Amino acid sequence: MTDRRRFLTAMGAGLIVVEAWPALADTPAFQISSLALYLPNQAMVERGPSAKDLIAYIDALKDRANAILAQAQGRTGASGSLVVGLKPPAQSRLWVVMADKSRKAEFVTLLKAPLEGVQAPTVVGLNAFAINFNAWGGAQPPVSPTYPIPDEWLEVMRRGGGGMLPDSPMKAVWPD
Repeated sequence: MTDRRRFLTAMGAGLIVVEAWPALADTPAFQISSLALYLPNQAMVERGPSAKDLIAYIDALKDRANAILAQAQGRTGASGSLVVGLKPPAQSRLWVVMADKSRKAEFVTLLKAPLEGVQAPTVVGLNAFAINFNAWGGAQPPVSPTYPIPDEWLEVMRRGGGGMLPDSPMKAVWPD
């Protein structure tokens, strides 16, 4: 039995206790579990966006992702990360990292283009952050809550002998 089902438990001399857990329909299709900022605070402040603009942008991404995934309900729970890159003046690019790598194509198809269509905040330098998420209730194991690195970034870093996150891989995979 899962914690999302209603179940009966017999207790003592015939006493029945009904446990009502939230139905899956009550759970948002897209939930943010954590955020990872790839730059130190000073670099974030210097490159932008402002905290207010970043929060508004993350909220817009969350709302769009939830609307998209809510229409695709009935799928198996998944956990992953949306790595979002920002570059001047107000451009965005999105990479998907999944705990279950076999699900990456599904989430790229569902989320990449629509979320890249959300108006990015203005920045004056490269910036990146990750939105660690659970879709349709999530799955085990989740993606590491530290710094998920997209496969495309890893490949560039392997070929180039390393580099500094997020600048080196972003410049290589997303040139001007």
